[in-house]
Amino acid sequence: MAAACLLLYPLTDWGDPLPASSSWNLETLPQGIRSNNLEIKAATWIIESAKARSRQAGKPANPRLTSSSGRNTNNPEYLMGFSFQQAFPITARLRLEKKVALLNIQRAEMEVRWITHQKVSQALHTAIEWMALRDQLNLLEAQIELASSLDQYMQQQVDKAERSPLEASLSRIQMEELRWEATALPPEMHRLENQLRSLLGLPAGQDFSMEGNLNAMMIPPASEFDIQNHPASGMLQYDIQTHWATIDLERSRKWADWSIALSHQWSVEEDQPIGLERNRMLGLQLSIPLPWWQKNQGAVAASQANLEHSQASLEALNLEMQNEADSAFESLIQARARFLALKDEIIPMREAHQQSLERAHRQGQATLEALLRAMKETLDMKTDLLEVMKGFHLHQTHYLALTQDLSLSDD
Repeated sequence: MAAACLLLYPLTDWGDPLPASSSWNLETLPQGIRSNNLEIKAATWIIESAKARSRQAGKPANPRLTSSSGRNTNNPEYLMGFSFQQAFPITARLRLEKKVALLNIQRAEMEVRWITHQKVSQALHTAIEWMALRDQLNLLEAQIELASSLDQYMQQQVDKAERSPLEASLSRIQMEELRWEATALPPEMHRLENQLRSLLGLPAGQDFSMEGNLNAMMIPPASEFDIQNHPASGMLQYDIQTHWATIDLERSRKWADWSIALSHQWSVEEDQPIGLERNRMLGLQLSIPLPWWQKNQGAVAASQANLEHSQASLEALNLEMQNEADSAFESLIQARARFLALKDEIIPMREAHQQSLERAHRQGQATLEALLRAMKETLDMKTDLLEVMKGFHLHQTHYLALTQDLSLSDD
């Protein structure tokens, strides 16, 4: 399986609707997941939410308009006025709020990439499991056909009185056991098909098929581990950047906003012996909150703790992914060696031994029990080969998921 088959189209292109009948392989499946997975489409609203919040970030507080009036109930004196008040920061708070909001958008985009990456990896794992079961079912059906031919031969020998019915029943028992074993595979395949339908946004009743095989056992080139470009670490990296900006933001909040107010008042006052006197006044007010007791030090310390947590988490993730990638690559090498040993050495010897026993049995030189045992052992070796092939491709997908960003296209 080539590494290119795991890559997707750009994140913003949802593609065309799926056809009524869907046929997929390991090369086209990632594109289908990227274009049609409903959870990925739902996750894009995280980005829209972050963008919506950013539109109000970095803006000053709304101005305040105040009016007042008063009247003396004993004489014609009264007072009326209004004021216009605006608060403004004396620190870089607004710029830092905007910076944090933009980082939140980038973090949301990385979160969608991470969700896409996980869904593609999950789909590839499920597809490999399904293809392995399909190959196992095909193997059992071929073995059932072989057992049926042997059973027919034994019945003919019984009719000729050359074999006993008791001996012939052994071949019938083996054939029925194989048929019983095969009945367990279709329900599991159907379950995996429905998992893939869910990942592809398909209803349960829609036709679905997977093409291709697991014969390709090419070990991908060892990739230089670069966690900086992996979506798993991308969110933590944006968290770290956000925490740095948040620390500066919380420090800027030590000084609350200053405010300036302009006021205009007019009044009528009684001045004996002159009489009523009309006055107008213009006022200017400056309000400066002093950081004597509340200096926002707790919020700064909390942001610093969040920063340390994210940095430690990124370091731990880097170490974990490096070790997992190394283990996955070593498993690939071991799986391929086991594959070659089974395919080129053990299974050919088993098949040759089985063919020799078949000839010997027809000549009356070997018992049916020995032949059936050889057939069962050959089947077990071929089943082991399928398990090795499945394990190889699962390790390969895991390795690529650790060393590549499966949410992005190669274009």
